[in-house]
Amino acid sequence: MTEDISSIIDYYVVQKQKGLDFSEIRKELKAKNLEADKIKLIIREVDNRILFKAQNESFKVNSNGTKIIGLVLMFGGIFITVVTFFGIVDLGGSYLIAYGPIISGFLLYLQADGLAKGNGRIKNRKKKLKTMRESSIE
Repeated sequence: MTEDISSIIDYYVVQKQKGLDFSEIRKELKAKNLEADKIKLIIREVDNRILFKAQNESFKVNSNGTKIIGLVLMFGGIFITVVTFFGIVDLGGSYLIAYGPIISGFLLYLQADGLAKGNGRIKNRKKKLKTMRESSIE
């Protein structure tokens, strides 16, 4: 029975992405003589999957800009350190180690890379919701 509902959910996710309205999906499910609780569960699950897909795409797009900012900070800090160390910019016998921008840029890059790959809170939330869905389907 779980496999049957899963295949129905997969089918209607594709149909919803093609533009089918939830009211039409509900009518089709009623025509298949499904119980009201199962129809509600299927509609909710289809909506959740579509929303999570949109959310993941949003994080991937936003993470590219954050990666670039992280790299600019990191290499900017390295540039300042190298320029002052070799005396290209004379600071009177001393030099500046710009570890703040280097470390923060590196951490910003790692955070954005994790979001793009689906790691972190988003991945954990997906796992939690998946287990909740599986227990509610059974």
